[in-house]
Amino acid sequence: MSDNPDILLLENVSVDETHGYDVGLRDVSLKLNQGELAIVLLQRPFFNIPLADVINGIFCADGGTASFCGRDWRHTSASRAERQRGRIGRMFDGPAWVSNLDVDENILLPQRHHCSIPDAQLRADAEMLAKSFGLNGLPATRPSQTAPQDLRRCACVRAFLGEPGLLLLERPEHSAYPALMAPLMTNIKTARERGGAVLWITNLIEVYDETELKPTARYRMEGPLLQPAGV
Repeated sequence: MSDNPDILLLENVSVDETHGYDVGLRDVSLKLNQGELAIVLLQRPFFNIPLADVINGIFCADGGTASFCGRDWRHTSASRAERQRGRIGRMFDGPAWVSNLDVDENILLPQRHHCSIPDAQLRADAEMLAKSFGLNGLPATRPSQTAPQDLRRCACVRAFLGEPGLLLLERPEHSAYPALMAPLMTNIKTARERGGAVLWITNLIEVYDETELKPTARYRMEGPLLQPAGV
């Protein structure tokens, strides 16, 4: 294994279209190392794709290799895979909240599970992130009682909390464009400067073309194909 493996490496990954997604993947290759950002533009109307699930190791591709920090998910034990996922901050496209926990508990739950940061420090870090995303603090309300746009900002806080090695952002601006762009770009810049890698999946050409993001690479989905584009 390399002393400095790519944070994310997909090699000729294929997923059959029959797995419940809008479209599969065919021979997809992608890599990200420390400090890099890639943007993927989705093809309408195929917004539900398996890319993030394969990268996160929760879905096993039909072909090819998906690795995180040099470890192939296929050959990673369940306990190690769980620890690895603790280093990935993911913002899901759809709702991903535990309904019988308050939003602040939802935000803190992954880090409480995966890391040993004292709870007071963890909450302070989350409060600081919340303010950077335009919230007054962490909502102590159930998800169903929290404004949808606040939930979107809270999902950002949960993804960025704990200084993850990889940020996996699925349409983070959805229903909150352009209000969320400035805090997203600020926090992504900070994450990249400390060595984190970022994958931003979007359906908005405005995000794809945003020059201030300074992406390492841009890609477009065309059916099941991931096509690179010039930066």
